[in-house]
Amino acid sequence: GTPVAGIHIPQPILAKIVSYVAVEGISELKSWIRTGKEGKITMQSPETLAAFRLDRSYDFVRWCRPTSIYFNFFGMCLHAKNPYALYMKALHLAFIVGHLNEALIVLQPLQVVYQVAELAYNMLLTCAGTLKDEDLWILKKKYSFEEVSRNADKLMYHIYMMGPRRADTYRVRGILMILQIVGSTTMRWESIAVKNQLHKSLETSWQLDRNQRIFRSHKHLLSLT
Repeated sequence: GTPVAGIHIPQPILAKIVSYVAVEGISELKSWIRTGKEGKITMQSPETLAAFRLDRSYDFVRWCRPTSIYFNFFGMCLHAKNPYALYMKALHLAFIVGHLNEALIVLQPLQVVYQVAELAYNMLLTCAGTLKDEDLWILKKKYSFEEVSRNADKLMYHIYMMGPRRADTYRVRGILMILQIVGSTTMRWESIAVKNQLHKSLETSWQLDRNQRIFRSHKHLLSLT
């Protein structure tokens, strides 16, 4: 990663180099931003924007909010079909707009890129009543208990940060489905502390929601694509 002063690199090659660096997250590209106009242009190329690992930043779920300093950058990533930006769009569609089928269409191709998106996809299939038993068993066998538990924690956090508009969204059934997958992934229900912790996370999340202002920016987000 770090650019070398005084060396001219053709734009296509430079874009390829920067796209590889972008996989490590936005913080790794600070040195490229400092190189001036050429570096900034390269950072904004579709190839680079599509490669950004937005999830490397713990608060990337907030970037879709118009108040975020990264909102415009998020919009560019979304336009470039960045998988992590598309993941956030899918959660927005499901939990803010209430368009479950559209959310599933967005998430379906992301499963091979982002494990949390795969869990979200299966969660929303359950909400839609279309998840097949054999697909659920495949998901349970594919990942270890720790992996599913970790991804479930991330997904619950992301859903909470979206700020559901009302109680009749798909959130309750979705999170209960997460608990089901985590609970039955292995025979480790003797680890009752994990189950209690997840239920506590769900309860705390709903308590916080009652005090949180509803996020109503779906028109802004949808207009970016």
